[in-house]
Amino acid sequence: MNLTTEKAAGVARAGEVDTIVNYKPAYITMGVMLVFYVGIRIYEQYFGWKAGLDSFAPEFQTYWMNLMWTELPLEFVAFCGIGGYLWKTRDRNIDAVAPREEMRRILTLIGWLAVYAFSVYWGASYFTEQDGTWHQTVIRDTDFTPSHIL
Repeated sequence: MNLTTEKAAGVARAGEVDTIVNYKPAYITMGVMLVFYVGIRIYEQYFGWKAGLDSFAPEFQTYWMNLMWTELPLEFVAFCGIGGYLWKTRDRNIDAVAPREEMRRILTLIGWLAVYAFSVYWGASYFTEQDGTWHQTVIRDTDFTPSHIL
């Protein structure tokens, strides 16, 4: 390397910002989850009263049981995929992690805990209250109600 390229490389390195905190993936995930939850809530509002009152009706099978039989294997595959990914990509030499990298990992964990808190907020507020209202309003004939399936 000559002096010019070394200076250019030094300037390029000086211009780069080495950030330790990157919450962009967490924000994107929360945005995707928000769209998903709003979509599910609209779907449930529209088809809950229209086709969710009688579990023996063919409409219930079409709009709710098919959804349940689709989501159960998808949840299992997602769990296995995420667990396998975390297991395969783990750091096997944990004692050699630099303090800066350890801090970056802790802050990344905090970002994903915020995503988890966001999902618990949606599950414990909107869907739980709506489930209680459903049980006070409708005499159900099965445990498979639209709110339980979702």
